[in-house]
Amino acid sequence: MYEVCEGVWCLVGNGLSNQTFVRGPEGIIAIDTGESVEEMRSALDHLRRVTTEPVVGVTLTRLDEPGDAVRVAELEGLFRAGLSTQ
Repeated sequence: MYEVCEGVWCLVGNGLSNQTFVRGPEGIIAIDTGESVEEMRSALDHLRRVTTEPVVGVTLTRLDEPGDAVRVAELEGLFRAGLSTQ
């Protein structure tokens, strides 16, 4: 996990794509989620080493994996919090 600048982290080499995390006013926004649940779980483990802020949003830069946002939401417990993944 590299800190690109304050509040921006990028995990490189965790699969075919990088996962990026940006601190927003209400929490962390995940940019791209990897190719599998295992990749995202690994990325979240790395993220937790630098911040405990909740993941409050997901942005995908590709549309080949429509379940990606749901996968992050499930891992972070956003469904239990009553937040939408739409």
